[in-house]
Amino acid sequence: MPRIGLLTIGQSPRSDIAAPFARFPDIDILEAGALDDVSEDQWAALLPSADDVVYISKLRTGAPVRISKEALVPRLADKLDQLGNKVDAVVMACTGSFPELSTRTPMIYPDQLVSGVVRGLTFVSHLGLLVPLPEQMHHMREKWLDFPGRISVASSSPYDGSDPTEAAIKLRDQGADLIVLDCMGYSPWHRDRVRAATDLPVVLPQSLIAATVQECFSRPEAKGSDPRV
Repeated sequence: MPRIGLLTIGQSPRSDIAAPFARFPDIDILEAGALDDVSEDQWAALLPSADDVVYISKLRTGAPVRISKEALVPRLADKLDQLGNKVDAVVMACTGSFPELSTRTPMIYPDQLVSGVVRGLTFVSHLGLLVPLPEQMHHMREKWLDFPGRISVASSSPYDGSDPTEAAIKLRDQGADLIVLDCMGYSPWHRDRVRAATDLPVVLPQSLIAATVQECFSRPEAKGSDPRV
C-alpha cells in the first residue's frame, strides 16, 4: 500500500485536510506538523512581526494560530526529514511557497499544482483569490504576479466559522472569472458556498491535491476486463 506523508504547517492530525484522502482506501496517510513539538516557551518566537510573511494554521485544540514563515521553515525542514524516510511522497499541506525546503523524497506542492491548473484554463482573464487573512492580501498578489490577467483578492478565514459568501461576491462583482480558495484550510463546504453565491468556477486545493495523489499512487484493481480486447 502506498504511504503518503501529509505535512501541515500547524499541528497534526488535521482531519479536515486528510478527509478527502479517506475516499482512497488503498493509500495510507501519515501526518506530521511543524508545530507538533513546540513547547510553551517557544511560541513567542513563532509569532509574526510586522514585516513577516504570515501564515495561518490550526492547533490540535482547533484554535487558529498565526505563524511567521521565517520561523516556520526550519521546523518544516526538520519534520520533512523525519517524514520523508517513512513515506513514498509528501504532500505539503499548505498553498504557500516553500522553495527553501529540500528533500530527496517526492513532493507534491499545492501552490504549484493550483497555479498550473489556473494557467491551463484559457477562459480565465481575471483571477479571484480568497485568502484567510487581510494581511496576506498583498503577499498573495506578489505570489501570483506572473499571472497574465487581472487579479482581485478578498479575505475570509476558514478557521473561525466565517461564511465566505460576502467575500466571494466582492470578487465576482470586481469581475473575476474564477475563484481560487488559496488555503488548504478551505473545505468542500467553503467551495460550495462560494460557487452557490457567485455561479463561478471554483478551485479547491484540498480536492485537487487528493485527486492528484489518487491519480499518481492509487493502485488499479486486478479485476475487470481489458478494454483493449
